[in-house]
Amino acid sequence: MVKEKFGAPVSTPETSKEDFSAFWERRVSMMREQHETSGIEEWPYHKVTDQEREKVYSKLHSEGTYRVFDINQRSLEYHALSPEFATELEGREFYFTHPFYIDNTRPAVIGFIEDDDHNYVARPFYRSNSQGLWRYMPDFFSKAEGRLSHMGKGWNEQEEEALNLPIELQNVLHNISENTHTFRFDESRKQMFMSTSHQRPDYYEDDRENPANSFYFEVNHVKRMRYGDGLSHSNLHEYIPPELLKVHGRHAPNFKNSYMSYETKMPMYGDVTVDCYKSFDQKLKYVFYRDEENRACLSTIETNAPLTSHGLRSTWIDGGRFVLPIYEYRSQLIGL
Repeated sequence: MVKEKFGAPVSTPETSKEDFSAFWERRVSMMREQHETSGIEEWPYHKVTDQEREKVYSKLHSEGTYRVFDINQRSLEYHALSPEFATELEGREFYFTHPFYIDNTRPAVIGFIEDDDHNYVARPFYRSNSQGLWRYMPDFFSKAEGRLSHMGKGWNEQEEEALNLPIELQNVLHNISENTHTFRFDESRKQMFMSTSHQRPDYYEDDRENPANSFYFEVNHVKRMRYGDGLSHSNLHEYIPPELLKVHGRHAPNFKNSYMSYETKMPMYGDVTVDCYKSFDQKLKYVFYRDEENRACLSTIETNAPLTSHGLRSTWIDGGRFVLPIYEYRSQLIGL
């Protein structure tokens, strides 16, 4: 049971995951009522021209070491995975294929991301079922040859928030997946997706020792931002009463400063409103989801660090229990 005091939940021994959703829903709704703001509704993207497609093909590169298929113009066109959509973010060009399913429920794309040498590196991206976020797949584990048994979650299987694409690219891929054809599951397309990545030797062993896997060198693990920078609680990876979750001072979300707001559809949540607010110091972006039943969650916290050739921020936020989704896998619900 949770009692109300001054509009925020007060913890009792029965505090549950439902209280987190209710807490964020009240907080976001209150701020939206007090400060009617409107952010960007759509990050611009366009259909690729023949000239753009040829440019990508002429400078195409793949770092993938799992090579069922070569990543080249011939194999991409054979599998209907040519660059079809283009956008730009912070001076870096991004091209994406049509979305396609890599299993019965999870859509994916291959992205062609401009690197610092102006080559276009083929990268694998997929949409998380629980979080609804589009993520990069740095590596994977196969229980049997050719199977995509598990998608890597970064260092020690605990750093999946480092894999989230920026909100602008989330918006583009949400729009593409809703408004264009998504290819049904096909084993050969899944193998093309896997061929842009790296097969790890063990489920619990990440691929950081592989010199070809540049993710572990480009995205900062040791110096990532954590709660010592103003986002604090003593134990981030236990379930915490929501009234004890605090963001201090300049790092807190400024609900007067709406950066982006749009609607999308997610299989697990249905119709979802995505609201993004910048922090008071402009260095962080807070991305909230709200579903049709008005349940809300803080989906991710994004830094303003430079973009890497993976399309990811080079420094990232470990959100801990701030970013508990509306629904979660049963295996993740330890202690509830």
